[in-house]
Amino acid sequence: EMASCHERVCLLVIVLVSAAMLACGQSDGTGNLYLTVSYCPGPFSGAGAIIGVKLDGSGDWWIQGKFDWPNNEVMGCPVLYDPVVAPDLTDSHVYFDFEDDFGNVVEVNVPLAEVVSNIKVNRKSDVFFGFVNFAVDRSEGAPMLKGVSPAVERRGLCSDGCFEYGQMDPSTGLYQNLSDVLFKAMGDDVDTLLTTENYITQASHDLHSPPCGPTPSDLCLVKLDAKTGETEQTTYTNYSIYQFGYSDNDQSVPSLIFADGGHTEECKDYNYHIANINLENGEIVDYLSCLDVVHHIVEEAWISSFSLDNSLLAHGSGSTDTGQSQIIVYNTSDGSVFDTVDGEAIAKALNSWSNTLLIWSVNFFED
Repeated sequence: EMASCHERVCLLVIVLVSAAMLACGQSDGTGNLYLTVSYCPGPFSGAGAIIGVKLDGSGDWWIQGKFDWPNNEVMGCPVLYDPVVAPDLTDSHVYFDFEDDFGNVVEVNVPLAEVVSNIKVNRKSDVFFGFVNFAVDRSEGAPMLKGVSPAVERRGLCSDGCFEYGQMDPSTGLYQNLSDVLFKAMGDDVDTLLTTENYITQASHDLHSPPCGPTPSDLCLVKLDAKTGETEQTTYTNYSIYQFGYSDNDQSVPSLIFADGGHTEECKDYNYHIANINLENGEIVDYLSCLDVVHHIVEEAWISSFSLDNSLLAHGSGSTDTGQSQIIVYNTSDGSVFDTVDGEAIAKALNSWSNTLLIWSVNFFED
């Protein structure tokens, strides 16, 4: 799915990840897995919780802690909320942009299970409607939030709506627009990759001439200059990237992805796959695995994360229609299931009304 300049259409849910290495029984380098979830203590109230997952194949978990979302960000049972999420691996924090409040951002300390800041957009900022996708830049030490947001201008290619690349200082709430991004639809259910040099995401309805793909709805791999936002390259792709793996910032080395599509014979029966791509031309270099077809992902594949050593892929989602949740950990080497977690049991342990469990982000963190 793609977000238009005026709205987000998909529902995101939280699963964040982190736990002590000995308690989780994990191998060195994998990282610690936590689920950060939202739930409903009652029909008109909402709260958050961090769930630790024991990565030993047992499906065991525990409640790391509970917290309250700021009242001005989450009001009532949070089934209609759809935050955009970005993790900070340095501090084991996660940032949530709820968009509906013009870009105010909530920062959660995952291991401590607490809200550490409710960042208000500075009134001196450029006009800002909230990030459609964003990442945390630590290149200069302190965190800087960089990403893409909707934009409309009086004249020119963006007069009927496009996007812009900008940055927000979480310590002050000051937002600065850096450059226009000439697309009319931007991926809000695909991952972004922030390297030393570039910010990489996917978009469609290209306003450049000529456009990157043969039809307006075609997905393009968009490479922006990380500092200025200048569009350096747009490349046609026939797949959606739900998650990037971890790399050493060398873009000449193939980048690990979790994706859907590609029209490949390798995964023709079930198209979710893990592969390496060439970031210069968008081509899939090789397929590592197709995900298990029995324990398949039902919805919201973008709520996922690779382990720090890229050996595992964790996914979590929850349906507000059926009340069912899904938490699966896959081996990246062959796509087999490493572990599953009972989301209904988590909802019951939280005493959530109607067993509602919303998973808003999945991440692996170091101790």
